[in-house]
Amino acid sequence: MFMGHNSPPGAPIKIKMSFNKLLFRNLVNSYRFNRHLPNSMTFKEYYDYFKKDLDLLSDDALIARFNSQVGIRAFGVARQGKLSALRASLDERNIDYSAVGDAQTMRFDREVRLVGKKIEVVG
Repeated sequence: MFMGHNSPPGAPIKIKMSFNKLLFRNLVNSYRFNRHLPNSMTFKEYYDYFKKDLDLLSDDALIARFNSQVGIRAFGVARQGKLSALRASLDERNIDYSAVGDAQTMRFDREVRLVGKKIEVVG
């Protein structure tokens, strides 16, 4: 039981913390963790790393990589590099991805399949 908690056993515990305070604490903890990473990569380094990997894949395997990104809500420099490399690979292979994006944006909310050289949304 928490100190100062006067509710009966089994009652929900009320947590009082403002969103800003929680956000600040998460940012501080993130900084404490990430400052120890000696070799942080830049966007270009991530892009090149993922692009080399994607260049070796077949078209179907590339679509499987696209589908592996569906539903992921996290975003950062590494993911930005990965998704940019994925778009570049689709462009280089002349795969039409207009069903899920354009030159500026791309949606990763539903899985897709490749029909010929065109992506179609599944379901």
